[in-house]
Formats: sequence, C-alpha cells, structure tokens
Amino acid sequence: PAASDPPVVASSSGRAAEKNDATISAPRPKPADDVGPKWEQLPLDWSDTPLGPGYPNMIHAAWSDLGVLTAGTVLRIEAEGFNGEDGPIAGWGWYLNVWSGDGRQWDKKSNAFRMLHFNPRPRAGIIAMNHCLRSGWGPEKDAPIPEPWQLTNAAKPFVLELELDPKAWSMKLNGELQPDMGYDRQGEFSEPLILQLYDLLQPRLSILRGGRVVEPPQQAISGGSWKQLPIDWKDTQLGPGYPTKIKAAWTDLGVMTAGNVLRIEADGFNGKDGPIASWGWYLNVWSGDGRHWTKKLDAYRLLHLNPRPRGGSVAMNHCLNTGWGPQKDVPVPKAWKLANSAKPFVLEMELGPTAWSMKLNGELQPGMAYERKGDFSRPLLLQLYDVTNPRVDVTKSAFASTVLGCQALIRIGQPVLACEHMPDALGPLTAQ
Repeated sequence: PAASDPPVVASSSGRAAEKNDATISAPRPKPADDVGPKWEQLPLDWSDTPLGPGYPNMIHAAWSDLGVLTAGTVLRIEAEGFNGEDGPIAGWGWYLNVWSGDGRQWDKKSNAFRMLHFNPRPRAGIIAMNHCLRSGWGPEKDAPIPEPWQLTNAAKPFVLELELDPKAWSMKLNGELQPDMGYDRQGEFSEPLILQLYDLLQPRLSILRGGRVVEPPQQAISGGSWKQLPIDWKDTQLGPGYPTKIKAAWTDLGVMTAGNVLRIEADGFNGKDGPIASWGWYLNVWSGDGRHWTKKLDAYRLLHLNPRPRGGSVAMNHCLNTGWGPQKDVPVPKAWKLANSAKPFVLEMELGPTAWSMKLNGELQPGMAYERKGDFSRPLLLQLYDVTNPRVDVTKSAFASTVLGCQALIRIGQPVLACEHMPDALGPLTAQ
C-alpha cells in the first residue's frame, strides 16, 4: 500500500505460513542441467516489522537476503495460497517488497527503500504496483487481478516468477507471462537486496542467477527430462499387524526400468512425539494396488525404506507373496536425525539393473543400496508417510541410456550447446 493507504495488520495466516503442514505443494523448479545456471533455494526468516510510516502496528513477515541482482536473474516464489479470510483490513490483500538497504529495520534506517512493491488486492480486483525511494512513493500502477489470485482461489497453490530485465521487471504466474504486470526498474541495484513477503501461505523462494535457461518442452521419461508427478492423499493402515490409521501420500510411477530416478523433495519429516513416533517415517514402492493393500492379495512392497531417527537406523526391506524379507539396517544419516526434522532434504533413488542406489542431498549413500526384489514389469506406486510437504519427480538417468541425445540450452547473453555421446551408427548430425 502507498504511504497514504490505511494500515495493513498481520493476520493469523502470517504465522500459520511458517508451519510445514503435509499439503500438496505447488510445482517445484525443475532441476537445472550441469551446463548453465542453476536454481538455488533461499532460506526464509520470520520477524515482526512496523506496518509503515506513521503506523506503529506490528505485522509478521517473511524475509530473505537476495544478494546483488543483475539482469537475467529470476526469483521464483511458491506458496500454498494467500490469506483469504475476512477482516477489517482484508481489502488490502497480500504483498511483496524488494528492498535495498536493511528492509528488516526500515523504520530505523534512512537508506532502506522499496525498489518494487507488488500488492494483489483480490477484493478490489486489481494488483497495485509501486516503488518508494528517497523522494517517496511513485505513481501507482494498477493491473487486473488474474484468476489464480481471485478470492475464490485463495487456498490454491501458485508459482510466481519475477525476472529482472535491463529496464524492467517481467512476471510469470503459473508459467504464463503476465504482460500487464511488467514494471519499470526503479532505484539502485548495485547493493544487496532483500525480499519481504506478507500474508502468503507456506512461501518458498528460489533464485536463478546468471540468466534464465530456456528449456525445450518436457519430454517423455525416456528422453531424459524431469517430470513432476501428482500426489494424492489417502488414509491407510500403518502396516501388517498395526491397524492404526495413517494419512499417506501416493503417486503412480508407471513401469520403471533400469536408469529411472525418483527424486523426492520434502520440507522435513514429522519429529513430534506420539504413540507411533518410534516408527519414524517411511516410503514404499508398491507393485499392484498399494492404496488398497489390505484388500488386494497382489499388492507387494518392492522396497520399504524406513528411517527411524529415535532408533538411529534406517530399516530397509521388501514384502512379496512370501512375506517380509530379512531386514537391512544402516545408520541414520545426519540429515534424518531428529534434530533436523524440520529441515528440507532431497532423496534420489535410482533403479539399477540389479539394485537401488540412493543419494541424499546430492551425496551418494552406499550403505543404503538395496537389491532389486519383485516384478518390475507392472506399473508401480509410491507411498510416503510422515514426510512434510513432499514433491516427487521422475527422470531417466543420463548414465543408463544407450542414446542420450543432444539438447540446446539458450541462456541470455550466451548460447550453450550441451551434447552428450551419440553413436556413430546414427549417421551425420547437424547442430544449428
């Protein structure tokens, strides 16, 4: 809001936004290739801040240090929605600020300026855009509110990308360019900047430095591209002999072959004490209808991976028509210790010709390798239990393909050709 606008006070959603509930996430950025710039996830911290000049009300906001931004840098903001609750000041909607100087202490620092103020107001049907530098607020620019930010969609996830161009900011919402939301660059960009977010639900922030990679359309799994898989939630029984009902996430994987990689990203795992807390969290790779395993005789666990932080081990097993196999226990890695339950992690599971191999946060885990068990000729199903805000992607490993292909990546200011081995049998090739 401009300096003349009524104050905006914090709502309950401001603090609720810090919680890592097990909800379906908005799409995550696809992993970058080894060539060119890469997405980097930025941490958020939360602190109270004065509402504005002349308004002593304190609001609760999320903050992140962006560093120095240059042309071609992209900010990606993912959220589970925005605050849609009614209230005395609900008409002002939610907002973000890009600050120069110490925006966290703007009321005490004379050199903290809003380079960009971006304020969707669903009830008014507009997005108010502005800047506030040493001379005060500029002229407000209003754009129509897009459908994902209408009040009826307050609880729906979205992804906003802000790209800093040489002369202006450009915006994408859920992958679609928003020409009306373009905004001229204002202020000095030679100093580190700070992002402030207010009234977003479970916000997450990533940055792509050094120029956007323009990627070709998503290919089939066999072509080597990452593919994000949808997740659904369904109650099920904890396990054989344990009738406790649990809420689990499920996703259909299709038929998996050697070289397929599953990438599971999460904001942590459940570290709360409870009657079944000692069992930790787990994942199952099922053949057959795992969602109804208690009623289906042909639903088998091809892989059971069960980190148990309180026991200090990761239990690994399989359960086929003959029952459970011999359990394999390995020490629980640091990332999965109880003290780190609220910290994000990335688990990659590659299906090899004879065994599964695992990477945790980019590091190979030799102790967690597990021999292939069961029939992989049928479509498979992934189950996740007690993982916070999980996301699942699948791809074909570059190291398993006979023909790996050639892919051009166009980066602002620098064309890059990433070409992997192509057998001579394919004949002459031309790259344009």
